[in-house]
Amino acid sequence: MRAVLDTNVLISGLVFGGKPLPVMELIFSGGCEQVVSEPALKELERKLSTKFGWRSPAIALALEAIRDRAVIVSPSEAVTECIDPKDNMFLEAAVEGRADSIVSGDKHLLRMKRFRGIDIWTVDEFLRRMGRENPVRP
Repeated sequence: MRAVLDTNVLISGLVFGGKPLPVMELIFSGGCEQVVSEPALKELERKLSTKFGWRSPAIALALEAIRDRAVIVSPSEAVTECIDPKDNMFLEAAVEGRADSIVSGDKHLLRMKRFRGIDIWTVDEFLRRMGRENPVRP
């Protein structure tokens, strides 16, 4: 399975842990492929710095870990179907990267439910579909 994780899922996993952490662990363990675009990585970098006070070395490590395990795409098609224009970058990445799903906590994306055959799921829905609804924690 190929999945696009929106910025709020990545930030929640990196900063707070919680339910998004098993999603990231699934990707880092090779159980799922992450598709990401440079605009999404730039947004992640900006938010980690400005909203959460992460310093450059920590941000660089997080971005490097994501880049090492993700399929990086450069969308060639502009998408404008989401009511929130800032969220179109996730739809673009999903289309370009032939993703099966987008994992999001964003109400505008979640309302869409599906886009061009790509499922848009909450973290809970994604984990359930991947058979990880009750991840075992050490």
